[in-house]
Amino acid sequence: MNIGQELKEYAKAFDINSQSDMEIIMRTMNDMHKTIKGYGEPKINAKGYLGMDMMGEEGIGVCRNMAAYTADKYNEINPLYNARIVTVYMEEGDLIPNNIEHNAIEGNQRINIKQGIAKVYDNEKLQEKIIQEGNKIIIFNYAEDGNITKKQIEEENQKEITWYSDGEEFAYEKIITETKGNEKKEKIYDKEGNLTEENKKNKMFYTAIGYDKTGQVTSRKVADRDSERTIFYYDGKIEKRTLLKNGTLTTIYYDEEGKEQKREKENSLLSNSFLIKEKMENINREKITAKEIVQRFLMINHALVAIDIEKDNVTLLIDPTNLCLGVYKDGKIIIFNEQSKEEICYKSFIGDGILTGIKGLEEYPVDYIKSFREPTLSMEELEEKYGLEAQNKMLEQIEKQDNQKTFKEELKIDKGITYNFDTNVVTIDNKERQPNEKQEEK
Repeated sequence: MNIGQELKEYAKAFDINSQSDMEIIMRTMNDMHKTIKGYGEPKINAKGYLGMDMMGEEGIGVCRNMAAYTADKYNEINPLYNARIVTVYMEEGDLIPNNIEHNAIEGNQRINIKQGIAKVYDNEKLQEKIIQEGNKIIIFNYAEDGNITKKQIEEENQKEITWYSDGEEFAYEKIITETKGNEKKEKIYDKEGNLTEENKKNKMFYTAIGYDKTGQVTSRKVADRDSERTIFYYDGKIEKRTLLKNGTLTTIYYDEEGKEQKREKENSLLSNSFLIKEKMENINREKITAKEIVQRFLMINHALVAIDIEKDNVTLLIDPTNLCLGVYKDGKIIIFNEQSKEEICYKSFIGDGILTGIKGLEEYPVDYIKSFREPTLSMEELEEKYGLEAQNKMLEQIEKQDNQKTFKEELKIDKGITYNFDTNVVTIDNKERQPNEKQEEK
């Protein structure tokens, strides 16, 4: 693999005199994600040649590989960019990636992300699709045959779940949640808006009340760490009571007058509802959320690319992993794609620990940071030129250009006949045509 030659060949496709810096930046990031397999554990990871992992369709790597590869490309396209890798400290925050389609790879699982839509594949079979619309998250789950099995719509304190079988809806519930301190209350409704269940859980116990369509109570359950006690009702009267404790289930049956008829005790495989809820809460805390899947590339120490834009006298920060652009201004890293500018998640520059190991995690020298050009343009002007909207507009333009090229390449032209798409002129070269071919202008 000749890295230098591949970079030179790639750079030939660019013209720094006719193409804007923004087009070069966005096209380079877009090209990388279109040609590699995705984000994941690098296979080569050779120090000094970190970009090797990004070469070819099987390319897979993390931020250091992506940053190294794009930095090498920028320097080959325009040496005045002075492209270099910088490492930053990051915290959790709300980032909105631009619309470049990209993949995350982990074992047999692939997560494809495009314009806020994440698709989760296992062995290339679609398992889940996650759509984020503002504060609303829509999740679809799929069976092996590709049919939808579940649709979940999540909004603040509200969740709607619809279950499907063979493509047909068979169950629905709407859950309204209220949280106060350590206590969580839920009310569950059916399709017609009838309350079917309400429950409450805190650190000590879990309670659940079930209702029928007329509003009558059908069951009351109380569970703690040791046991679970449930009363079942029929037409407002107690039908039976159950006590689940230490793997045994005791059931007490009553007659219509409320007198105990019989008592049964048996070994049970049923699980305590309190412990189930607690376990699920722990799983959900550990499980990556839909929003985090879309933004799953955030990490504590993270590699970016810095390039100097001469005409704007600005050092632009490029995150080819999280698909963001930003600048260094007034001692702060400001990323245009951050949803909440007050909670900046790109905190500060740190040493090259991400490239050389944890021992390298010291701060960059002050003189190095001072080499970053403080923009003379206002933040409003910078946002207009390099912000999220500008990034996505440029991606639209690139897509249109690429579609036009693809159309020209796929159109079949007879040997010896060429068609100029700009002037709509057909040219026939008789020397290249076979003697028996009929000459026909179209």
